[in-house]
Amino acid sequence: MTDQQTLFAERTTAWLLVLPCSGAGLLALGLLLSMDAQRTLRSSEWWAVPLTLAIGLMLLVFAVGFRSLGIAITQAQLTFGFPIYRKRFAVADLQGAQERPYKVLRDFYGWGIRLSPRTGEVGFIAFGSQGVRIRPLVGREHTFSCRDPQGAIAALSQAGVPIDPPLTP
Repeated sequence: MTDQQTLFAERTTAWLLVLPCSGAGLLALGLLLSMDAQRTLRSSEWWAVPLTLAIGLMLLVFAVGFRSLGIAITQAQLTFGFPIYRKRFAVADLQGAQERPYKVLRDFYGWGIRLSPRTGEVGFIAFGSQGVRIRPLVGREHTFSCRDPQGAIAALSQAGVPIDPPLTP
């Protein structure tokens, strides 16, 4: 088996992140564009236009940057993350992996790339309540959402990563 052969791959759209942000961003831009061009703003309202534009663009960039969570496992490397930020680990640099159930709000305080105040791990959380936790030799533990955590764990095991017993909720 070559290092480039994919053992496990998953890409899932993070609808809980994309729909509200893109909808709010488009609403803010629509409000800005629908303002009457002839209307003159009072000096106390000058900030409304740039603020609305900035919020709308920020929400659209957020929606595009976090639109999906991708996972790829090969014999040599584990890669996971959002289009705007991905994390890569060499399989040789992992000392363990395990299935990890989580509660989004209790464990990570929301969706996205989060630092868990309870455990100190970094979460790439896009959906659901189950994922995979990895323990690198150096640095913080990472958890990523996964629709098929058993499949990801089997692929990591096949790549040579020691598998820990699953966590209980």
